Amino acid sequence: MNGNTTKERREKNRPADHRANGPTVLSGRRARQGDIILDTPAKRAWFIGGLAVCVLFLLVIALIK
Repeated sequence: MNGNTTKERREKNRPADHRANGPTVLSGRRARQGDIILDTPAKRAWFIGGLAVCVLFLLVIALIK
């Protein structure tokens, strides 16, 4: 190691917009978790199938009541 303490490493790795006495502030772009990547037909089918199952489940629940 180069002699840095844990605290020094933590300070070095903080975002530039970190506030010492408050929460970390991130831009919208940095806070975004990710994109849904449907790059293959199988992934698209699973995703659309999952949405369809959710809709059908809600319809069944609505018809039962």
